[in-house]
Amino acid sequence: MTENKIYGTPYEGPFKNMLEKFTLLTITIINEQFGKNYALDEKVEFFDKELHKIYC
Repeated sequence: MTENKIYGTPYEGPFKNMLEKFTLLTITIINEQFGKNYALDEKVEFFDKELHKIYC
């Protein structure tokens, strides 16, 4: 029997979309969350792939 596991939450996709479309919001969240002071016109670059598996 194959077991399918779903990782993440239902909020993950919409949150990623929001960050990609509203870069001002992305920089604001990073500044607040991590105590940084990046300029609001900084270039934000997103990567296409994410690593979900841990290889031992």
